[in-house]
Parts: sequence; structure tokens; C-alpha cells
Amino acid sequence: MLAFVLAECGYEVVTACSSCEMLERMEQTSFDLVLMVHRGRQVIGSKLAQQIKRFNPDIPILLVSANTLPAQEEVSCVDAYAGKGTTLDNLLAKIRALTGQRA
Repeated sequence: MLAFVLAECGYEVVTACSSCEMLERMEQTSFDLVLMVHRGRQVIGSKLAQQIKRFNPDIPILLVSANTLPAQEEVSCVDAYAGKGTTLDNLLAKIRALTGQRA
């Protein structure tokens, strides 16, 4: 659903169903931003974020979670966090800030 909304807002969205698929796509393509869920099917988002930063330390990562405040160690390797109650406008503002876009 979020991928559809972001595409409607003009973003090119590439999805991955697993952490392995995500890392493979990152090896093949350059991305402006990684937006990921906190707890995916196969790996906790913060652990995947650490792997991504080792692979490409300059790519911004936005972690989205249904939690309000995760533990500090879970968000220490991401560039921004959007938790429970984050509005679409707030999420889009975070994306723009991380990718250097203007409103």
C-alpha cells in the first residue's frame, strides 16, 4: 500500500520481499533512499540497516515501524524513523529531507 502511495506522489518505487532480495537489488541498482519496515519477515530492520550501511554507508535509510519509540540500538544505524502515528505528510517530509528534495 505504501509503495502505491509513494508512486502516486511521483516517486519511483522498487520493492523487495526479503532482505536477500533487497541486498541483491542494491548490488544491481543505485538508490536515493531505502525505506524499510522495522520487523520484516526474515530479519529485523535494524540488522538489515546495518548490513546496508556496511555495503553503502552513504545511502539514507528511513525505518518505518508500528512502534512509537523503538530502543536506541534499533535506530542507531538509520537516518530517520517514522513510527506509529506518523502522517503521510510527515513521512513525505522525511523522504524529501533525506533525498535533498524541496517541498
